Amino acid sequence: MGPIRSPHGRRFRKLTHTPYPHPAGGRAVREEQIVDAVWPEAEGDMAIQSMSVALRRLRQLLGHEEAVRRQEGVLGLDPLYCWVDAFAFERLLGKAASLGETGGKEGAAKLEEKALLLYRGPFLAEEAGRSWAVSMRERLRSRYLATVGRLGAHWMRAGEWEKARVCYQRGIDVDNLAEEFYQSLMRCYLADGRKAEALAVYDRLGKIFSSLGVEPSPETRNLLNLLRSS
Repeated sequence: MGPIRSPHGRRFRKLTHTPYPHPAGGRAVREEQIVDAVWPEAEGDMAIQSMSVALRRLRQLLGHEEAVRRQEGVLGLDPLYCWVDAFAFERLLGKAASLGETGGKEGAAKLEEKALLLYRGPFLAEEAGRSWAVSMRERLRSRYLATVGRLGAHWMRAGEWEKARVCYQRGIDVDNLAEEFYQSLMRCYLADGRKAEALAVYDRLGKIFSSLGVEPSPETRNLLNLLRSS
């Protein structure tokens, strides 16, 4: 979930990624919030002028004047012209949750799979430490990891070991300290009769934890004992 590349510089890229879809999308942002986030050192008319210039360039880059709406002091991306991967990710998860609540488990799983494919890493990683991006970054990451756990468990219940393994590996790629994903990955290999791969997963976890001076949990060690005795 990275930036639009632009010849207009860092501040323009920041403006393009301040999270403000069109008011119809439910997350409109007032102009003063954007000014404070992107031009915190500017004052008064100068800040507004800087935003107006960046807004004009953004519209030119997107190719449509209507792509970014400015209404009563509120800015927003019009979904008829703009598609944002982060927002699409959250919309898919919302639809999956609604479908799951009505009994559509398989349909919900398909939507969650599509959502996971949209997550390409930390939201605006190049803006690490910027307060205006941190909350969005952490929320997306948290929702991604929660979806991995939920979807992986769904595939395990269905006996779809390969799909479950792929799912848990995606989670480990994002959070290599998520011990529960290693445990589930080991169980998938064990259920599929692939003991050597399960032991390799434990070894990988053990090396990471050892480098941090941490021991695997009793549950993980019990799982290792089960593997060795099987």
